[in-house]
Amino acid sequence: MRDFAKQENGQLGQKLSDVILSKDFWTILRPVDADAADLMVQRKYETQEDIQADRATPLQFATVQAKYFEGKNQVKIARHYLFNEDGTSPRRAFLAFLHTHDDEEEAVHYLFDASEIIDKWEERTDYYFFSLADGRTYADFRKLSPKRVREKVNDAIAQSTAQSMAWGWKTAADLYSTVRAPHCLEPQYRLLKVHGACIAIFEGGYGQLGHPLEMRKDVVPSPGTFEWGYPGTGPKLLAASLLTHFFCGRRPNENEITRTLDYLISRLERDKEAQFGKEEILKALAQIPYDLNLEDIGSWAESYHKTEREYSSYFIELPGSTGPLEGEQPVSEIQEDEAPEAPR
Repeated sequence: MRDFAKQENGQLGQKLSDVILSKDFWTILRPVDADAADLMVQRKYETQEDIQADRATPLQFATVQAKYFEGKNQVKIARHYLFNEDGTSPRRAFLAFLHTHDDEEEAVHYLFDASEIIDKWEERTDYYFFSLADGRTYADFRKLSPKRVREKVNDAIAQSTAQSMAWGWKTAADLYSTVRAPHCLEPQYRLLKVHGACIAIFEGGYGQLGHPLEMRKDVVPSPGTFEWGYPGTGPKLLAASLLTHFFCGRRPNENEITRTLDYLISRLERDKEAQFGKEEILKALAQIPYDLNLEDIGSWAESYHKTEREYSSYFIELPGSTGPLEGEQPVSEIQEDEAPEAPR
């Protein structure tokens, strides 16, 4: 490879991407490659009035990693660029725009979002790579029409909008949400149907007053409301909200939400009210059907008790406490970084 080929290819990838995107979008070329963002892409405004009307809203951008490669050379993107901070869900509003020239020296491009890279590229420990070697063609992503490129970029910008919404929910939740206090040792939850609306209530106990369970849309972004009795979006929102409260404000990971949804929330009777507590939640986290008695779980007993030990840091008995504390106010300002850490 020529001495300056790597630098030249980096600049060429940026310029080719900018030429294609600038027809339909406003683009900003970053002078440095920070967080895999060579370009920031924004929808065009038609009038000054439109810009002024949007001043109070967060700016929405798609992030584009632009690359140029030659022949069958590999294109690599580090793993941490492709995932959100939870390390499991694909990064939103991220695109990889790859450019090359074919044997006839005709320009060719490929466009992927983060989930497509994770699904279609080859995986290694620390990165994913793209290569046209070994018969790979990536035909579904090759030389997309201007309309299809525009649709994918608009979708990415829409993901940025959803991310801004999630940030707003998270900020508000950290400031104002009410969660279980660690010294509330036997929490109880009740699910009610009131005039067709599904409501979840924390019934308190051991020094903490009862209160309605808040919808934690900072954990599971959803336009809906609580539901139970089937494995859908509403039940998933309920599972996530329940666990965030149960974990004293610590947001659950996807695996914890899925277990609670599969072994507790989705198994409740859809049209009936329900009540459960710590034992049923721990059974679900241990992948044990919530309605099995502890005396009857047999070979699952070891799994249950292991789960009970794993989450024991969320239950801290106050020194000298012999029962509920009279007149204590609800704990409503436990922040995420103050809650006991979840065992790994």
